[in-house]
Amino acid sequence: MTCYRRTVRVAWLAVVALGCSSHEFVCQSDEQCVDGSAQGTCELTSFCSFPDASCASGARYGELASAGLANQCVDDTNLVVNGTCDVDLTNWQAFQSTITLSTIARHGAHSCMVCGAGQPDFTMDDIMPTVASADPGDSLLGQAWVRSVPDAAVPAQVYLEMRDATTMAGEASNFVAVTGAWQPVMLTHVVTATTQPVEAFIAGKTDAPSTNPCFLVDDISVVRVP
Repeated sequence: MTCYRRTVRVAWLAVVALGCSSHEFVCQSDEQCVDGSAQGTCELTSFCSFPDASCASGARYGELASAGLANQCVDDTNLVVNGTCDVDLTNWQAFQSTITLSTIARHGAHSCMVCGAGQPDFTMDDIMPTVASADPGDSLLGQAWVRSVPDAAVPAQVYLEMRDATTMAGEASNFVAVTGAWQPVMLTHVVTATTQPVEAFIAGKTDAPSTNPCFLVDDISVVRVP
């Protein structure tokens, strides 16, 4: 295998990796995606892409994207309805929780604030399945950005989960302890068994349910991946 060098410049950090490396770089803005003289784009998946006329989208992921996306053409169609909560809470419902808009946003005007309602587990669920129909073997990359709410109790863990609506087979993302900085939760879900819808929800867990802990979530996305 031929390995070559790619540099991604960040305002406060230079990340240099070999093309044969397993390293990943998660971006937060377009300015963080630079390859030599080429200006890249920070995609919905939070990985960098760079111009490539051979792709239908005109862009290809760089080598520092996740294993399923690296060097693949970008399909940036976000299947999530209202992934930013910029205007309202359309397509989201509370389960053992309350959901309101917050003016603390990662992008745009608002994020969703999810607070517990006296239970150890609480979620913000899609009302209509995020993916209307997916076939066995289809891969979906899900991501959301989460953080704490100032002056509110903090859940022990926050995560994203996706599950097949018919068989209820699902996967959870990495679990994070939320802080005052935005952090990504991410997973790849592979559809099993039969053609069916796929649901997504963002969950919090707490050991102190009476404190009704809260977290913020923004930039929720689900995209199809090769």
